[in-house]
Amino acid sequence: GMVLQWVIGSSSADDSTTSNTYVNTSLTASITPTNASNIIQIYVFGSDETTSGAGTKNPTSEYSIRRTTDTPTTIGGDVTVGYVDVENGDSSYAPLFLLASETAANTNVHTYTLRFRDVGGSNTVVFKGATCPGRMLLLELTP
Repeated sequence: GMVLQWVIGSSSADDSTTSNTYVNTSLTASITPTNASNIIQIYVFGSDETTSGAGTKNPTSEYSIRRTTDTPTTIGGDVTVGYVDVENGDSSYAPLFLLASETAANTNVHTYTLRFRDVGGSNTVVFKGATCPGRMLLLELTP
């Protein structure tokens, strides 16, 4: 479809968690669709760092995009960032790219937030906004 509008959100903060349940990062963006039948595409770019805890190898982090306004829901599936043969206490870094889309369904403001978690709950996961500023691109497209 044709691009009707686009919005870029950014984060220059490092967000960290040790939680095995999803928490919000500081990366967010909002768009107000012009037509309920249009498509909203969400692109996320960033960097992940996971540090293994004592006795832990192969730390794994997961990311998801959540619409946090107008009937909050997760858009698309979870994206797992896995690492192999990480020594205890070492950090692993990975580029992060997510893509999701949904039908607007109405013309209310839609705010999207990047969420993340440590799958095992024993590592530290960092969304590296200070090192590699995170970006969220929202596009409104005709169907």
